[in-house]
Amino acid sequence: MFAFLSKKIALPNGVQVNCIAWNSTQDWIACGGKNGMLKVLLLERMSDEGSNLSMNQTLQGHEGAVMTVCWNENYQKLTSSDQNGLIIVWTLHKGMWFEEMINNRNKSFVRDMKWDGGGMKICIVYEDGVIIVGSVDGKRLWAHEQKKKLTLIEWSPDGQLILASTAEGECYVYDAFGHLCDEFILFPSDRHTVGPLTCMTWHRQNSSCSEVSRPSLAFGFEKGLVQLMRDEKDRDPLIIDVGLSIVHLKWNIDGTILAIAGVSSISSDPREISKVKFYDPRGNLLHILRVPGKAINSIAWERTGSRFAMAVDSFVYFADIRPSYRWGNLQNAIVYSFTKLGREEDCVMFWNHESLQKHAKYIKNLIAICTAGDNCVLVSKSTITDDFLLILCDSMGTLINSTCVKVNPLFTAMTEQYMVVASQTCVYLWSVDGLGESGIFSSRVREEERKEHDSLESSASMRCAMDRARSYDDHICALAVSEQYVLIGMQSGVLECYRLPPLNNLTVKYKLTSRPRHMSFNCNSTKFGVIDVNSLLLIFAMDTESLDEPCKTFNPVLINHRNDSWDLQWSDDDPDLYAVMEKSRLYIFRGSSPEEPIISQGNICSFCDLRVTAVLLDEVMKDPERPKKEHLILNFETKSLRDMRRLLNQNIYFRDAVNFAVANDHHCLWRLLSKSALGKREYMSAYQSFVHCGDYHGVQLVKRLEVIDDENEREAVLITYFQQFEEAEDMYTHNNQLEHAINLRSKMGDWFKVEKLLHNICAEGKALAWIWDKIGHYFYERQKWARAAPYFSRSNNITKLAECLYLQENFTSLERAADRINEDCNASSALAHLFTSAGMCEQATTAYLHANDAENAISTCIVMNRWEHATTVAGSLEFHQDMVGV
Repeated sequence: MFAFLSKKIALPNGVQVNCIAWNSTQDWIACGGKNGMLKVLLLERMSDEGSNLSMNQTLQGHEGAVMTVCWNENYQKLTSSDQNGLIIVWTLHKGMWFEEMINNRNKSFVRDMKWDGGGMKICIVYEDGVIIVGSVDGKRLWAHEQKKKLTLIEWSPDGQLILASTAEGECYVYDAFGHLCDEFILFPSDRHTVGPLTCMTWHRQNSSCSEVSRPSLAFGFEKGLVQLMRDEKDRDPLIIDVGLSIVHLKWNIDGTILAIAGVSSISSDPREISKVKFYDPRGNLLHILRVPGKAINSIAWERTGSRFAMAVDSFVYFADIRPSYRWGNLQNAIVYSFTKLGREEDCVMFWNHESLQKHAKYIKNLIAICTAGDNCVLVSKSTITDDFLLILCDSMGTLINSTCVKVNPLFTAMTEQYMVVASQTCVYLWSVDGLGESGIFSSRVREEERKEHDSLESSASMRCAMDRARSYDDHICALAVSEQYVLIGMQSGVLECYRLPPLNNLTVKYKLTSRPRHMSFNCNSTKFGVIDVNSLLLIFAMDTESLDEPCKTFNPVLINHRNDSWDLQWSDDDPDLYAVMEKSRLYIFRGSSPEEPIISQGNICSFCDLRVTAVLLDEVMKDPERPKKEHLILNFETKSLRDMRRLLNQNIYFRDAVNFAVANDHHCLWRLLSKSALGKREYMSAYQSFVHCGDYHGVQLVKRLEVIDDENEREAVLITYFQQFEEAEDMYTHNNQLEHAINLRSKMGDWFKVEKLLHNICAEGKALAWIWDKIGHYFYERQKWARAAPYFSRSNNITKLAECLYLQENFTSLERAADRINEDCNASSALAHLFTSAGMCEQATTAYLHANDAENAISTCIVMNRWEHATTVAGSLEFHQDMVGV
């Protein structure tokens, strides 16, 4: 994922903002601060350039500093409390917010308050230990006094439990009626090192969540430790150290990203730096966002999870979020996953954006999607054993093969030849062979590893990395693969490069200053790019002099670096070209020189033929079952391709365009130049351009044009090359060259046009029978049996005619078709099988006898218990001895 600051709002008079809350249904933003300041903002996204503030209302009523604000989305209410203990409930009326209820105990101030998921109850906890639960209409339901000083409160996802905690990490669980159900202590053996508990959050999981067992309850301690739990009964929590003095933490809307806000100080710099770190539920660091200002006080997510708000000093900062979707790109197809309400499985959609066909596949416990060429691998957790599954599919989601691994595949990478998966300490390599034929998905692990697959210690291919991981606690955090190398990124910033095959020789080590997050090779493995956790893009050259020296650690040769980068795609046909997404802009680089940026919010699919293809995944995910190509697929051309088009469209000397193609040598430019030369009838220039771009068929076309004497025929061949088929057919017809027109339409498979042309020349006999048979096959392949049958009848293709009639269950016509068989034994045998499967004994017997297959004729009668008919057939053929045996 990636996050970047997109907007800043300054509050008047420099009033410090203490708390912020974002309404998850109507996009209202509540901000509370010192001097009784309480504002309600409405931020509307107007364009790709930014957002506009459509409402800014100040709510009067508090005198002390507002410390807590929370929304009741279902009933459109806002609740706020200040340092004096005053609680005010605000309601929306005619587009404005008005005071509805007031409450003040005058004994203590509110430390925390939360509405339940349905908006029917609110729980308020005071500093003196009093817990009060009230209804939405203001009635007190119950109250409980705890002798401890409570600081935080949370509702369970189902609204049946209340979790209250103290600053010392003591937690108390109450049911909906105020009865104490359970109590536990956080970090019982480490109290002196974690500091006080500062925040907690409990994500409200819904039924569509495919990972109901993942952590949803999070606690943040002042000194940087976070405890993640599945629920209040989880006694085996996940502990992570975020390296911040934690102020606030919050789950996004679907519970896949945990944002942790706080400040950190660098030993060399006494100033405190505000940061927001983003983690997944497994505790993996996704991104680090630096925020200007002295202190960050509160954070809030927008309902879609694409925006994020932060209260910093007297400002409200907004950040745009680019989530990490599980998706991949195939040739002419996009593969992505999403969850459907009421289903535990993830739905994996294979969407061909050229043919607009969609194929859905449901996978339980989906972990990752990896693609290359026309192949897709779905990584999932087995529901039966502790193994992990690698499922190989084609571009329509059809299963080709699968295999199991016992290591957790946290990282995956794939080429058209290799598939690599990695856990924190081990890497496995497979080879993908024979696709489209036998569909082999074979393991290429070393023999000793295959014999002892259960033991990660036996992995000879990664023993070096594993030994170092056990010794130095340095784990794998990124992975990249090409046809020649595997690049493994470690948390310390070390990059290990292994040569392929067979992944058993460490080639070289590189050392970076930060932790890599995403890595990839260029098309010929001479360069590679790294995006680290700080969104810094680094482009390096593979140092050939340092290869095969694994005992040394080198500093890679830096070619280029860019900030705020979140996606990188190398060109498939040019090792110096690559496309980079920076914030909301697309940059195309040749080496270290960027072209003019292009405004885009898309994820890069591919970079080939000087064109970058991107998909708007954010828009796709709004309605993932019904994607639309015209709004979701974007194509961008490089500057050299645009300049070549401009040169060819201008009235300039053709030599200038040739010089430009020579200076920016690429086969796409030469192909564009060759088409322009053909259009201008400059055959010699076209011939040279075809030679430069390696287009053999283009070279043959120019040679053919040079030997055609008829100017009209030459022109027709030329416009056929430019796919102007209607004009070419009209030209052939006008010049009485119908044979060429028929040949053209035949190559295109347009059999209906061929039939029309044959009628124009009054063709008869075999020519018409041939075209009718082609049309019949056209409908037959599309399962339109009723439309295919008449054409097979006219072409006298009795076998296919019988199949169409059988599939329509038109057995009367099927009998009549049998009467049309002459001496074709194969057709008679095919009809006999159809009659047999339909239970038509007499007709099947007749067809078998017509095919000279008396044995099957008698066997059919016996199978259908038609003994008399079998005796008659056998008697007529003098099969007496065989019938006696029967």
